[in-house]
Amino acid sequence: MNFERSWFGYTVGAALWTALVGGCVGHDPGVDRETEFQVFLTKGQAYMERNKPQQALPALREAQRIHPDNPALLTTMAMAFSALGQSQSALDALQRADALKPDDPGISHNLGVAYFQEGDLENAELFLTKATLAADFNNQASAWYNLALVYQRKVQQDRMVAALQEAIRVDPSHVASHKTLAAHYRHIHELDQERHHLETIIQLDPGDVDTLELLGINWAASGRKDQAASIFRQLMQTNPDLPATQRLRGRLLEIEQP
Repeated sequence: MNFERSWFGYTVGAALWTALVGGCVGHDPGVDRETEFQVFLTKGQAYMERNKPQQALPALREAQRIHPDNPALLTTMAMAFSALGQSQSALDALQRADALKPDDPGISHNLGVAYFQEGDLENAELFLTKATLAADFNNQASAWYNLALVYQRKVQQDRMVAALQEAIRVDPSHVASHKTLAAHYRHIHELDQERHHLETIIQLDPGDVDTLELLGINWAASGRKDQAASIFRQLMQTNPDLPATQRLRGRLLEIEQP
């Protein structure tokens, strides 16, 4: 299971981006240092939006040369480090950002994720909980979801379920929380609860092949064999090249056996 991350974003004006594209910003002493900083930061963020962390880092380091302790810069650098698998560097950058801006729930959230990735569950819980308590944080569903994964790792199932339910309360379309709850209820053989979340996921994403198969399995286990068979046939017809086709054919045969 992937640990959901939601790095706190920052934007700058279009004029700075125009300057960047025009190539007019460099080490010219006549260029205002604040503008230079913003342009380098913008360039790094643009690379990150295109999922190019390796290209982002040189620009971000140029920005850091001007303002080494800017929280927005440190957060973007953490995003780049994380994408490159440098989790300790990401954690270091976020710790510095948090020291500079301790009341920023986005930084708290990202720091909680970074601690989780380093296996520090206590600090992960501390900072993710802090993010969930910030009423003005615009990504609370992800914070609750990530906190649920911390509880899952700590084998605190009741707290995990409560956190996932809170994530769904905040955002009823939070698919990751529905999937994790469905897996939990499948594990403890609560088929009605599992089916509820599987059906919700399909409403949100009708083309989710894996969830459709799980829903078919749930229907079969619940005695609704005709509905299960219909799902398996649908998957085989609409996805003939699906690697799981042979498995689906076997499930269909099991249902149809007298």
